Amino acid sequence: MQRTTFSIASIMLLMAVLAVFFAAAGDTFREPGRVNKDLMIGCAIGGTLVGLLLGAVIGLNQTKRFFGTLIGSFSGGLAGLAAGILVAGPFRPAPLLIGSVVLILFGAVVRRFSHSR
Repeated sequence: MQRTTFSIASIMLLMAVLAVFFAAAGDTFREPGRVNKDLMIGCAIGGTLVGLLLGAVIGLNQTKRFFGTLIGSFSGGLAGLAAGILVAGPFRPAPLLIGSVVLILFGAVVRRFSHSR
C-alpha cells in the first residue's frame, strides 16, 4: 500500500491561509464585546453544517469514498466554521484583499517550483 503524505509546500500554504484568516478575524478575537454572541454562534453552527454537507458531497466523488467523505466533511466543517466566524465579525476588507493576493502569489510560486513525480 502506497502512503501519501503532504508536501512541505502544502503545509506552508495551509499556514498562509490560517494567517490570512486570523488577520481578517482579528477584531473578533481581540474585542469580543463588539460582536453579538448569538449571531456568532448561529453563524458558526450554520457555516459548519453547510461545510460538512458540501465537504461530504465533494468527498463522495473521490476514489476511496468513505475516506474521501470523512476527510471532506472534516475539512468542509472547519472551513464552514471559519466562514461563519468571518461573517459574524466586523468586516475588515484590507487583510482579506492583501491576504488573497499573497495566497495567489504563493500558490503560483509553489506550482512553478514544485516537482511533480
